[in-house]
Amino acid sequence: MMVFDEFTFFSDRHPGIIKAIHLVFPSSYHAYCLRHLVDNFVKQVMRSYPLHNKKHWSSIFKKAAYAPSKQEFEAHINNIILSMPLARDFITNSSPECWANALFPGNRWGAINNNIAESWNNWIKAA
Repeated sequence: MMVFDEFTFFSDRHPGIIKAIHLVFPSSYHAYCLRHLVDNFVKQVMRSYPLHNKKHWSSIFKKAAYAPSKQEFEAHINNIILSMPLARDFITNSSPECWANALFPGNRWGAINNNIAESWNNWIKAA
């Protein structure tokens, strides 16, 4: 019989989910969905920089998330912060260890978003 001591949960960073996972599955990992994080980055940071290209800076943010090394992650993040200093607080407060491949302590099995759950939710609402 296989026993799994660790799970990796993906969510949109809802405070109730964050708290519940920690309480119910204390030895598990919690990964944040990149799609939701990028949406928040655009809404909370990019609105202060209306002349910046949203697609370009969203792609740099995604490159930071997918970066395989801490050095590459930091290079992308520093690029963002140099161009948009207000991004520093957003990035620091977003718990990068929960969304950046280079910093995530658990196993994500190559997944960085919860698109399959979003598809299920959209389908089941109609049913």
